Amino acid sequence: MDPSSDSGKVFQALFDTLNSRPGFQRAVYGNTLEDPTALSLFIDWDDVQNHKDFMASAEYGPLMKNLGALLTAPPVLYHAHFQPHPAPATMATVAPVTEVVLAHFDPSISDADKKSFSTAFDNLANALQANAPGNGHISNSYASGWSLENNIPFQGGQTTVYAAVFGWESKDVSGVLCDADVKG
Repeated sequence: MDPSSDSGKVFQALFDTLNSRPGFQRAVYGNTLEDPTALSLFIDWDDVQNHKDFMASAEYGPLMKNLGALLTAPPVLYHAHFQPHPAPATMATVAPVTEVVLAHFDPSISDADKKSFSTAFDNLANALQANAPGNGHISNSYASGWSLENNIPFQGGQTTVYAAVFGWESKDVSGVLCDADVKG
């Protein structure tokens, strides 16, 4: 993003403000490969309360208004407690391609079913890592967790979300693994 453009200035103001907020760790963003007009923004906080305090601050409203002016659709905001926490720094520094996987579930999903799904997904992530070309293309670049909210809009309904992020060293490596016959 061109920092001198209108959108670049809005994002710079956002990042400058975030950097001054208690509990802020880092923010990363990027457009999706499937839809270059779609943007994902991840903000890591020490604790969800730090974000809630920011949302209640006088700075928040004007920043969101300026950010909203750049969007073509309303943002979908939710909190997920990723494990590991904080998410590996390599995702922002040495993994220029991040794959985001969102699995939507009925909000009534039980804790036992959440645990079962999390375990199965972690097993898949471990198998992907073990089968990565050169064994290491996603090493220490995976984090996942459940949304704290149960009212995330999806296909006309309300859901809870299991979010997972994979850091890849390149789009090509991501594609190789997505097409691989993974055993695990």
